[in-house]
Amino acid sequence: MFNRNIVILYLHDLVTLELIKDKLGTNYANIDSTIKRLGIPNQKNYRPMHIWRWWNHEDIRNSILVFFGALLAGWIVNSFFRWIGFNTYFWQYAGYVIAAITFIVGACYVIGDIKTNRADERSVKSDNEKVDKHNAEDDIRVTQELEEKQLLEKKRNEIADEWYRVDTLLKQVYSVNIIPHDKRNIFAVFYLYDFMNTSQFDLITAIYNYNDKVTHQKLDNIQRQLSTLIYQNQQIILNQSIQQATLESMQSQNDEMIKYAIATEANTAIAAQYSQIAATHTEEVAYLQKVHIFMDLLR
Repeated sequence: MFNRNIVILYLHDLVTLELIKDKLGTNYANIDSTIKRLGIPNQKNYRPMHIWRWWNHEDIRNSILVFFGALLAGWIVNSFFRWIGFNTYFWQYAGYVIAAITFIVGACYVIGDIKTNRADERSVKSDNEKVDKHNAEDDIRVTQELEEKQLLEKKRNEIADEWYRVDTLLKQVYSVNIIPHDKRNIFAVFYLYDFMNTSQFDLITAIYNYNDKVTHQKLDNIQRQLSTLIYQNQQIILNQSIQQATLESMQSQNDEMIKYAIATEANTAIAAQYSQIAATHTEEVAYLQKVHIFMDLLR
């Protein structure tokens, strides 16, 4: 039969480490999600700037061709009339009149096309100026976010290192082999600790009670209920653990309790487990005494 007070101390150590590990894991996931969204430039959309070229416009080409065609036709017509003897004023200049009319019509097409093209260029230029302004602002945002991203990546790496450090210590505490393997998770150890800390029952009864709940209720429902309790008590437990780690009187009291239990325990296997608990508890206290170093990682 394990000493009830030592088991509660042991479970408190487990809960504290599980809470730190869980909080570090949550913070890592949140920062990693933020990093993936930072420094991504928005798509830069430009309307193409239409540069006016007369040979690219069918109306202008046609107008010029018609004009020169009419001029040539007028010259041919005039030459023909002179050749056959029609030397009157009207017949001499009829072809040029036709050419002039054609030129005027073509010029109207040219002027209209130029005005339309210039208006379109002004519109495109105005739109591109707005896009340029947006792109410049976006470039500033991306630069700022990339700087922030570097800081967050550094913090994420620090959190990862701390998570592995806590996980290693947690495995050492579990290796005492007081808690069954299927109960080595934040939900089960929190339930066992809360059950024993708020009652006078021993560990065996606490484990039996937990198994009974799992049997009669869905595990997801139990974990959902425990998640609420953990969330409500997480910071309180962490603050208490950190505060207790700095109290020499509290540590002396715990050390004396474990030493006495080792000295009076007839079962050598249980006494050896108490020695393991003493060693892992000392390691955890030393870790919590340095918590100010990584406190920012827990926020």
